[in-house]
Amino acid sequence: MNRGIAFLLLLSLIGCVKEETINFDSENKDWITSYEIGDNFIMKDNNGISHSFSMTDNSYYFSESEGGYFFVTTHKSNTEYHYQNFTSNYGTQFSLSLTAGFEPFGDDIYIKLDNIGFAYDFKYQTISRIDSPFGYLSKTMTDKGYENNVTINSTVEIIDSYIVNESQYLEVLHFTFKDYVEKCEAYTVKEIFVAKKYGLIKYILNNDLIFERK
Repeated sequence: MNRGIAFLLLLSLIGCVKEETINFDSENKDWITSYEIGDNFIMKDNNGISHSFSMTDNSYYFSESEGGYFFVTTHKSNTEYHYQNFTSNYGTQFSLSLTAGFEPFGDDIYIKLDNIGFAYDFKYQTISRIDSPFGYLSKTMTDKGYENNVTINSTVEIIDSYIVNESQYLEVLHFTFKDYVEKCEAYTVKEIFVAKKYGLIKYILNNDLIFERK
């Protein structure tokens, strides 16, 4: 009798698998550029040297995950994800990715230039983690939001309008690296400017060398 009830319960669980698709919020999806493999853009430094960045990877898919009880799957989710990578003719790597937010998280953008990277949660308007050769920082998420158990000094601001070389860009994410400052070297990335739809438009190194989009 007990085995029969357990078997019926198992069948009911199998028959009640909930599937969910998690998409980017409409206001965030344009942080991914419209470039395709092989497309490029030019950055020029304040010494007059041009750096050509070409797209080498453009991956878009829905990542699958599942969960349940007693080894029985009761829910599945498909989360929208897009990753793009660019490489310059001098070997500099720039990448950005967008991951759709599942509760309690918001959509997450991850940006990396050379060996400095950060993740920013649009919903909570906060940097959730920092990647660097000097150390790694990551905040803990709870059902009430991110805990302040880790201090991240780096900042992100969203600028409504920003001009680079007489071109105006709307909605520009400005990141300033302020962690591990005592370990930073001359060529450590200090500031990154990323424009919606266009990607990297400006960056500044610790030695104040400036690169701007042509």
